[in-house]
Amino acid sequence: MNMNIPSKVIKIADTYSLHRTAEGKLCYLYTMSVLYGILNKKGKEIPASYLQAMQQGFAYCSSFQVNQKEYAAGILQKESFPASGNDSFLHADEVFMFHSVGRIDNRSDLSRFFPHPKEMDNVSDGRIMFEAWKKWGKECVHRLYGDWCFAVYDSLNHDLFLARDHTGNTTLFFYDHPDYFAFASSMKVMLALPFCDRSVNDLKLASLMTTWKCHASHTSFLHIHNLPPGYCLHQKNNSVEVKPYWTPYRYEVNPSIEREEALVLFRQLFFEAVSCRLRAQKQAAVTLSSGLDSGAVTAAAAWILGQAGKNLDAYTAIPLYDEKNSAPSHRIHNEIHLAEEYKKLFPNLNIHKVQPPAVSILSLLKESIDVFHEPFSAASNYHWIDHLFREAALSHDVLLSGQSGNQTISWPFQIYASLYSVPKKPEITLENLSHLHPFKNRILLPLIPPSILHLYRYYKKGTTPWRNFSMISPHLEKKISLATQIKTSRWFPPFTFAPTLHEAQARHIDPSLYQPGYYHAPLSQVHGIQSLDPTIDIRLAEFCLTLPDHCYLSSPQHCRLLVREGMKNFMPAAILANTARGQQSSDIIIRLHTFPDDLRTLEQELLSSPFARDYLDLPRMINYIHLLIEKPEKCPFSDVYGFLRAVSVFFFLQKYL
Repeated sequence: MNMNIPSKVIKIADTYSLHRTAEGKLCYLYTMSVLYGILNKKGKEIPASYLQAMQQGFAYCSSFQVNQKEYAAGILQKESFPASGNDSFLHADEVFMFHSVGRIDNRSDLSRFFPHPKEMDNVSDGRIMFEAWKKWGKECVHRLYGDWCFAVYDSLNHDLFLARDHTGNTTLFFYDHPDYFAFASSMKVMLALPFCDRSVNDLKLASLMTTWKCHASHTSFLHIHNLPPGYCLHQKNNSVEVKPYWTPYRYEVNPSIEREEALVLFRQLFFEAVSCRLRAQKQAAVTLSSGLDSGAVTAAAAWILGQAGKNLDAYTAIPLYDEKNSAPSHRIHNEIHLAEEYKKLFPNLNIHKVQPPAVSILSLLKESIDVFHEPFSAASNYHWIDHLFREAALSHDVLLSGQSGNQTISWPFQIYASLYSVPKKPEITLENLSHLHPFKNRILLPLIPPSILHLYRYYKKGTTPWRNFSMISPHLEKKISLATQIKTSRWFPPFTFAPTLHEAQARHIDPSLYQPGYYHAPLSQVHGIQSLDPTIDIRLAEFCLTLPDHCYLSSPQHCRLLVREGMKNFMPAAILANTARGQQSSDIIIRLHTFPDDLRTLEQELLSSPFARDYLDLPRMINYIHLLIEKPEKCPFSDVYGFLRAVSVFFFLQKYL
C-alpha cells in the first residue's frame, strides 16, 4: 500500500490488523517488519526505481510507504502469523513523518505519563513509541525500553533523526551518499540500492577473524554503517552526527549495598525482564543449555508461566555424532542430561532436542552469507543455531535466550574472577603455603606491582596473540596495521586488563563494542521468530553496573554469585554447582570430515582464488583441510573456530568482492 500524502492531510497507519481466533476472540496480527527510508540531499523527488529496489530487497507480504518529495520512508512486512508484538507504525502529516518497528517492554510505566493511561493498553507498541516522541521529542529514547528503532523527518527544517534501543536484538544501517542518505533495519534492503557502494571493509573482516571488537559502527561493507545500540543519528545540512545517548561508563558502584539486598533486587528486576518478553501471540519459547544464563531465563519463564497454568517449550542443541575423540574433554559435549534437570522443578516445561541432520557445514556457511550479508562470527555454531531457530519458529513467535548473561547476571568471566580476587596483601596461612595455586594467587601475586604483572602478561601473550587461533593473512594484518589498532584500542584481555572489575564489566557491556543482537536480528527476519534477551534488559544491566565486587564473587572458586545465589531454589542444584562449560558444536570436526568432497572443493577454490591470499593464511587453512579429510582425530579442536571464521570470510568475499 503506497500512500502519497498531500499537505495538510494527517494520516496515521498502525500496520497491525485484527484477527479473529478460532474462539472468536479478536487479537492483533503482528508482522516481522523492516523499516527503511531515503532522503534526497538536493531537495528533489526520490526516483521510484530506488524505492522499488528497496522493496524488492526483502521478501514481504505487504508494505506501507509515504513520499514527501525529497524524503520517502516505508515499512516492509514479512508476516509470521500471528507474530510477537514486533509492531510497525507509520505517521505522516504536513511537517513530520514518523515510522518505527519493534516492541516496547515498559508499556505500563509509559502509559501513566499520557492523558488517558487505560486507553494505552489497547494500542500497539509502535503507537506508544509515537506518543512518547510527541511528548518528549528526541529525549524519548531514554524512556523506551525494549527492542526498537524509529525515524523522524522534519520536512520544515529538513532534519532527519534516527534512534534505536539501548541494548536490544535490533539492527539499523545507514549509507551516506553525496546525493542521498539512506537507512534500513535490514542489510539486504540497503544492498538493493543501485547507488550503494559495496566495497568491503578490511578492518571488519580482520576483526571477525581475530575476535577483536572494532567499533560497532563498522559493517563488512566500508561505506554502509551500523547504528550501534544506545546511539542516535542526526542528519541535517548534509552533515551526519552519530552519538551515544547511553553508555555503561556513567554508572558508579554503590559500595553500601549488601549481597542479600542485591539478590532481592536482582530477582525482582530479572523476573520482570523475563516476564515482559513472554508477551506473544502464539507462544514464547526459550533456548536451554547447561549454562547459568539460559538456565536462569528458562527457570524464570517456566515459573512465571506455571503460575498462569501454561507450559513452556525449551530447545536444547545436542550433537549428532560421537564427539569424545575430538572435542575438549573438560567441556560438556551433550548438555541434554543437565537440561532435563529443570523438568524435576517445572512439570510445565517441555524440552525439545535440537539435533541438526547430517548436512554439509560448508554449504550451510555459504548460505549464511545470504542471511547476514557478512561473515558469521560464530561460524562453528551456525548449523545448530539456524536449526534451532527453524524448529522453534514452527510453533512460536518469540524465542528467549541468555546470550548476554556473562556480562550481567553471571558476571564475571573466570579469568576476571582469578584476577580481581587477588588480595591487596599476602595472606600467609598454612593452606596457602601448602598448595601451588593458593600460594601463587594469595601470597606471591600480591607482592608483585601491577605494572610488572602487566608487562609479564603482555610478554606472555606476545605482540600478536590472535595468531594462536586466527587464520588471517599476515598481508592483511600489515595492510591495516592490525597490531597497532588492536593495541591502541586496549583490547581486553590479550593486551591489558581494566584496573577494576567494574570497569571490565562496563567494557564488556559497552554497546559501541558489544552487540549480540547484530546477528539475532537477521535470524529473526529470516525465520519469522523474534529473538529476545532478558539478560541485557537495560534496567537489569544498569542495576548490575552498580553492584560492588562482593555481590559477584568471594574467591576465584566462588564467583558468579548473583545468579548462583539469586536463583537458588529456582534452578537445579546440579546446574548452580556446575563449573564446566558446554560445547554445543562438539561434533563439528566429525561433521566436516563427513563431507570430504566439499572440503576438496573448498581447497581448489582457495588455491585458485585471486584474492584469498590477501585475506587468509592459505598454508594453514590447506593443512587443516587435509587433516579434516585424512586424520580428523589429529585436528586441533581449538583451530576449528578460526578455520570456519576464515571460511565464512572467504564465502563473503566470493559473493561481494
